[in-house]
Amino acid sequence: MPKRILVWMAFLGLLLASPKTHATIIVKLDDQQMAQKAHTVVQGRVLRVVARWDAKVRRIYTFVTLAVTEYYKGDKTVQEVTIRQSGGAINSIGSYVPGTATFKVGEDVLVFLEPQKDKRYFHVMGMSYGKYSIVEDPKDQKRYVVRNTKGLAVGAWNPQGRFKVQHIDPKSLKPVLFESFVQKLRTYLKPIKAAPLKPDLKVTPSRP
Repeated sequence: MPKRILVWMAFLGLLLASPKTHATIIVKLDDQQMAQKAHTVVQGRVLRVVARWDAKVRRIYTFVTLAVTEYYKGDKTVQEVTIRQSGGAINSIGSYVPGTATFKVGEDVLVFLEPQKDKRYFHVMGMSYGKYSIVEDPKDQKRYVVRNTKGLAVGAWNPQGRFKVQHIDPKSLKPVLFESFVQKLRTYLKPIKAAPLKPDLKVTPSRP
């Protein structure tokens, strides 16, 4: 099967699969921007990871089901969410999109999600950039959030109006204390209180 360049929509721009670098390029956003733009932000445990063909048996999709343990943003009545991602493996046939988030059954994660058109499934905002694994350090027994952005690059427009691409250095993705990360996340999601409107001042014209 010939290789194809897959074009994705993410954040504010296009995701481009680059055959030269084998990396998918996304528009760079920080955690605050992601939290505010994401439709749903949840913490959960991976229950199922299943790959299936589409109805026409042309494309493979992977479905990841999370048992939600904490809602930071979104519908708090839902106990499970399902993520649908392009790619996966069925028997000896497989496809892969660089930069796609990976999930393992039993893994604890924190994800930034956007609903897909059919509203039945979500996709991870910014692919692997929008997925954090929650791990415990056996040395200090503290929980940390970590990113794995293999196959992903970020881009941004410089002051000259040019789109500049930067590959993500794995060394820059240091683990962050889970409690500190969640505290910042909750701060980012606090509603901004509008300043109270001042009453209109009535001006009484002076008498001559």
